[in-house]
Amino acid sequence: MVNRVSKTADPSAVASSASGQVDTFGAFSLTGDVNAPVGGAVAVRVSGTYEQFASHREDYDGRFAGISPTLTAGLGDTTTLVLGYTYDDDRRLADRGVPSLGGKPLMGYDKTLFGDADFNDARTKTHIARARIDHALSETLSANFSAQYAHYDKSYANVVPSSTDGAETRLIGYASTNTRENWIAQGNLVWQGKTGAIGHTLLAGFEALATASDFAAMR
Repeated sequence: MVNRVSKTADPSAVASSASGQVDTFGAFSLTGDVNAPVGGAVAVRVSGTYEQFASHREDYDGRFAGISPTLTAGLGDTTTLVLGYTYDDDRRLADRGVPSLGGKPLMGYDKTLFGDADFNDARTKTHIARARIDHALSETLSANFSAQYAHYDKSYANVVPSSTDGAETRLIGYASTNTRENWIAQGNLVWQGKTGAIGHTLLAGFEALATASDFAAMR
């Protein structure tokens, strides 16, 4: 199980960070993160990243850009509202690697693209909007509710090796598009207590999900 936790704005302090990486193939990445209180118990935070892809593989390239602003607002002493949005844009050459021969990768072609650099293409655009409210009912009992809307727009075109005898390789090609929308609502009631030195957490909640997809493919 993967517990993915998004960064949220913190009203208590100003903070910022930045980093960059580069490798010997020329691929690089840049990231930035800025958190700023804007008055009272309200703060905004913006995280962003940009990556440029490269590798030893022939014609391989691509890039990824993403930004995620959030807002945190204290609504009194016992209630907190968090709003967030994420936009991701991923574009890269679709590369399925080398074909197999005798149960092993075909030797001597580790840099060869078995496809078409003008056709092989993978693109994804993602929009995700989130809202969460937390409310403390007492020192040991709390409630939270969250809602999320996500829109995914994906296209994929690929020429891929299907078989080889070591001298000739058979290629097949296909393309597909997929648009998907998700609505998720979740609510929880959380109780935390102790029996001596042993802590307890009890949770009761619900989750509702609605999704719709529009998929098309051709070979």
